[in-house]
Amino acid sequence: MNTLPFLEKAEAYLHAHLPHSGRDPNAHPVGSYVTISREAGAGGSALARALVARLSTDDPRWTVHSGNLIEEMLSTNNLPSHLAQFLPEDRISEIDASVGEIVGLHPNLWALIRKTNELMRQLARGGHVILLGRGARFATADAAHGIHLRLIGPPAVRA
Repeated sequence: MNTLPFLEKAEAYLHAHLPHSGRDPNAHPVGSYVTISREAGAGGSALARALVARLSTDDPRWTVHSGNLIEEMLSTNNLPSHLAQFLPEDRISEIDASVGEIVGLHPNLWALIRKTNELMRQLARGGHVILLGRGARFATADAAHGIHLRLIGPPAVRA
């Protein structure tokens, strides 16, 4: 297969840093995961798809979780799907959050963020996931067997 040079470097890095079990040098133990934080427009989604395609050749269980994390958290906690609008990837103002909570538009946003972080930690512990954005690097900082990547693109490409 003809791959792009940056993917070959990423693959080499992942193979060097992802822990391997003693039995099968190509097997990834339960708990291997990757987090990707990125600047807007830097190609984080494309990198995540390329990584999962590459890693899936060895183990088909690899998946990508990005915006769907919020929907999954809401579903897991039996919360209405319209609450996703109050948890954008970028910040929501403290005033909007407080007013929305006071007038009953949504539950406490910190509680929703905490639940999302718990879901990311659970997914990381299960392994074979790529977590894109949503503060995954910080939510999983104490979880073993993971690699945290930061993707930065040149301003001309991101624009």
